[in-house]
Amino acid sequence: LSRLKYMEMFINESLRHSPLLPSLDRECTKNYKVPGTNFVIEKGMMVSIHTAAIETAEGNFMEAGAFQPENFLAQNSPNKFAFLSFGQGPRNCIGMRYAILTMKVGLVSMLRGHKVIKGADMP
Repeated sequence: LSRLKYMEMFINESLRHSPLLPSLDRECTKNYKVPGTNFVIEKGMMVSIHTAAIETAEGNFMEAGAFQPENFLAQNSPNKFAFLSFGQGPRNCIGMRYAILTMKVGLVSMLRGHKVIKGADMP
């Protein structure tokens, strides 16, 4: 399953286009002045990060508006902090690896008895 790199890119792209959570909510742990503004996010304030807006913003992925699993190829320099389906940093989802593995097992089980061919209009 670890060699199914394209399948993992496909799963990530699916999650990017159809996020499980529309936003991530975090509590600010110290005062933070937003660069270039006079606005300060004060300690204890709840901050809502709208994942869909970040994951589909132009500039974060090669073709942000299109469904392109190749967006996750290393040579396309995806913004690793723009993919938020499992969160980021020290508070990311502890079940991320298990979830990806489970999705791969499910897809392999479904596709095992089928032949997948590339359509004439596919790149």
